[in-house]
Amino acid sequence: MFPLTKRPDYLGTHGGQISFPGGKAEGAETRVETALREAEEEIGIPASKVEILGTLTEFFVIPSNFLITPVIGYLNEVPDFKPDSKEVKKIIFTAVDDLLRDDAVQTKEIMAGNMFPMSAPHFEIENEIVWGATAMMLNEFRMILKDVIV
Repeated sequence: MFPLTKRPDYLGTHGGQISFPGGKAEGAETRVETALREAEEEIGIPASKVEILGTLTEFFVIPSNFLITPVIGYLNEVPDFKPDSKEVKKIIFTAVDDLLRDDAVQTKEIMAGNMFPMSAPHFEIENEIVWGATAMMLNEFRMILKDVIV
């Protein structure tokens, strides 16, 4: 099982969307150090207990002007999740097995920026639509898992 966060509703580009914990590097942090710090700050995952498995493909997200490096980590125990109320409206969870279902990726019309309708691939997790950059990361992870399992 792994966590995703629902951002609070705000007027910015990603208000109310589902995402992984993440953010900007501070000082000379590496990408992995940034990911671990953000996960600890946003949802209480203790950085010292995370085993880093690797990274996914780095990609640029135009609306937020960020180059993202998804970092994959593993814990041997379920942490005591503590969402930061300023950055996280709620934490949602999904099982890795759910990503591997044949019908895991769906397509529907989504309003980008509450203004632009578009047909977008997405995942539905805990009755939430997970699309955009987060769905891209989930799908890459899904494809890697399918290659390893088969």
